Formats: sequence, structure tokens, C-alpha cells
Amino acid sequence: MVLTTGRDGQRSLDLPWEQLDGVLAVVSRDPTGVRMRVGRESVDALLLTALQHGWSVERVNGTTTNGHGAPHPATSGEMW
Repeated sequence: MVLTTGRDGQRSLDLPWEQLDGVLAVVSRDPTGVRMRVGRESVDALLLTALQHGWSVERVNGTTTNGHGAPHPATSGEMW
């Protein structure tokens, strides 16, 4: 998941991403945004939290599936 700051000219509230449920790892963080790995089951809640605090969603990459809707074993069901 990649989030950027400053949606609609607003300043985004910096959040303790590492402490939020569902965040597996903060991959990178700088004044313009944050990139993190999150658990698949937490994506919606984390996106809502981000949007409520002025963040914009740049990208959410999903897991690959085996054609039956189940996460591919190589991804362990995690999202980037």
C-alpha cells in the first residue's frame, strides 16, 4: 500500500503506522508519503483510517491468486 500526503491541499496527520493493527511493515516513509506491507484482512480498515486523516491512496497492490480466489502460496496472503 502506498499513501501520499496533502490530499486536496490539506496537510495529512502523521500516524504511527507501525502500531496500527494489520500493518506488517513500513517499507519506506518520507515527508511526501509512506509505503507499507499490510495484511489482506486489514486493507479496508487501514485505507479508511488513512483517508480520514487526510492521506491519498496512490497504490494498493493485491496478491496474486491461483485462479480460485485464494492467495498464491508465494505471497502468504500479504499485500504490498
